[in-house]
Amino acid sequence: MVVKVLISGISASKEIKKYQQRAQMLLDSLKIAYQAIDITEPGHEDEKELMK
Repeated sequence: MVVKVLISGISASKEIKKYQQRAQMLLDSLKIAYQAIDITEPGHEDEKELMK
């Protein structure tokens, strides 16, 4: 089982970008398998709707 982590590659806020990186580093350090999905990329409209 893989955890899906929805991120935004385009963020005007440095704080949000920092939180995204921190979450990924935490998952890496705990050796938790995850899939980072950038909702700003084309083809991820379904995930983007999930975030709303």
